[in-house]
Amino acid sequence: MRELRRSILLLTLSVLMSGMTQAQKVTMHGTAPDYANLVLNVETYSDYVSRSRKVLVSFAVDASGRFDTYFDIDDVTYAFIDLGSYMAHIYLESGKDYEIVLPPFRPRADADRFNPFFSPEPIELGIANADSCNLNRSIRNFDEEFNRLFNTYSIGMVRRRDTALADSLMTVLDSVAQANDCHRSEYFAQYVRYRKARVYLAPRMRQQARVWNEYFGSDKVLYNNVAYWDALDMLYNDFISDYSRSRRGRRFAAYLSAQGATFDSLSLTLSADTLWSETATREALLVKSLYNAHYTGAMSEETVNRMLLEAAQTSADLQCRQMAADIYLKINRLKAGTKAPYFKLYNARDKEMESTDFEGKFMYLCFMHSENFTCRRDMSALEALARKYKRDVTIAVIMTDDDFEERFAKEYKSKKYTWTALSFNAMQRVVLDYDVSALPAYFLIDPEGKIVAAPAPSPGESLEPILVDSMRKYKSDMLKRKPYKERTIYDLADPD
Repeated sequence: MRELRRSILLLTLSVLMSGMTQAQKVTMHGTAPDYANLVLNVETYSDYVSRSRKVLVSFAVDASGRFDTYFDIDDVTYAFIDLGSYMAHIYLESGKDYEIVLPPFRPRADADRFNPFFSPEPIELGIANADSCNLNRSIRNFDEEFNRLFNTYSIGMVRRRDTALADSLMTVLDSVAQANDCHRSEYFAQYVRYRKARVYLAPRMRQQARVWNEYFGSDKVLYNNVAYWDALDMLYNDFISDYSRSRRGRRFAAYLSAQGATFDSLSLTLSADTLWSETATREALLVKSLYNAHYTGAMSEETVNRMLLEAAQTSADLQCRQMAADIYLKINRLKAGTKAPYFKLYNARDKEMESTDFEGKFMYLCFMHSENFTCRRDMSALEALARKYKRDVTIAVIMTDDDFEERFAKEYKSKKYTWTALSFNAMQRVVLDYDVSALPAYFLIDPEGKIVAAPAPSPGESLEPILVDSMRKYKSDMLKRKPYKERTIYDLADPD
């Protein structure tokens, strides 16, 4: 898809350009014998609207449990590590060294791993060499009091529109913040400001314009601060629908429904309202609202995609362009014609293989577990399929067994399967990248690494007709792109 390739290029350029800022090294090290021989990922969010996850660094814990890694960041970064039953989080500051303390390893049960409603228990990542005053401790202490107050009083403030109570709670939170702001961190000050914004907003839900002017209108967009986006989402969860129905949004609504509306012109139309005069905040709000509109149905999928691509090209702010590209990729992920998510895993013979190694043929990608009855039943069907279509199709099975090397790898070799078995252990997030919530799961990918069907039918269902039709269509498209030229006697003639 041409639009997708364009957005990926934009995203890549954005990352390269953002890398020109003053990034500094962060180091993380420690000893955790429980995690020996595991590969862990330090992740963050690409943006706080879609909350798509991206890997900052992957590191291996050696046989004795030691690990040591580093990476560059240019601002305070909220990061997390998936530790099985736990999701450990930490606020990282550029240029700092962290001696990490991991909790005892508690693997995620198979039933939980593929349960779409399961969430790992959130915990704070331990720091052995932390100063008595550090950002993580400040945020933790402040959040404990904020959550207690907000959970206790927010419903009452909303129902009674009790602004006096809100103001008194904000005074209490100022005292809590002052008691914990021993390092004078700008990030912490901004974090506190937008946590308080939620308290300020609770009794003023019908005064959105006032709250916008107070906290967002003339302030810079804090792309990297979770408290900012939590407050903005509370203020405008569905801005396009809400503003279009308001009296002051009539012109905006009329333009939105007109043919040929573009992101630039939509932003310009919105700027006619003095409330949205600041370009950076206006465009960030519009991009966020396009994401919301995709899921609420306030705008068609085609319009949302087109405007996100336009925002990724034309937004005045580099970070807004990057956010628009990230969101476009998120909502179009795993659709037919898009690039299949990348993976790098080890096969049953301990050889590292990448998803790109399978390009050149169609790939039938499967996610299985050796103790799952349906998976076991389908393995024999896979073998028949692999032999029948060996010239045109590669079958790759990502096994989600934690003990793949000790058990399934031996079985694979003894049964002499001809399809490729891969262990997910080196990159467990592959199940998230492919949105696998139940086993078995199947995907059909074309020779260029693009999704044909997600999910695809199982080998015992209607897979073969879809596979044969896809191969025929792909070959036809290839001929159109590179038509076969039949040679004649005239091709042998002397051109002179």
